Amino acid sequence: MTTFRSAEKIVNARPSEVYEFISDINNFNNLVPHEKVRDFEADEDSCRFSIDGIGRVGVRIAEKHPVNNIIYESEGSPFRFNLRVDLDETAEGNTLMKLVLNAELNMMMKMFAKKPLAEGVEIAASRLSDHLNERDRA
Repeated sequence: MTTFRSAEKIVNARPSEVYEFISDINNFNNLVPHEKVRDFEADEDSCRFSIDGIGRVGVRIAEKHPVNNIIYESEGSPFRFNLRVDLDETAEGNTLMKLVLNAELNMMMKMFAKKPLAEGVEIAASRLSDHLNERDRA
């Protein structure tokens, strides 16, 4: 299992608000880098999309731990993975958020996908925190 971690991000909202937002799989679209992702579609608890260089990826909500974290899991993807979004409350009442991706990559896939996956986790964390912080200002 190969693990990729984002930097911790501050979100100007309580963990319960962030958790509510990430619990809606339709909002997963706010995580993915649109310049590399096409054909996003979602239903009640899963979504599918195509990533340039990787192929069609499916994701579903696997576990929910209210206010603390949510775990998404691959479904019908070229490799198995899970993505955990961890949430902690700061002393100021905001949220400290971090994304952790665990992926089962064979040696060949690891050679090709390691850098894009590491960058993707960081982009997803930044996009999510930016989206939630902009929403808070509106």
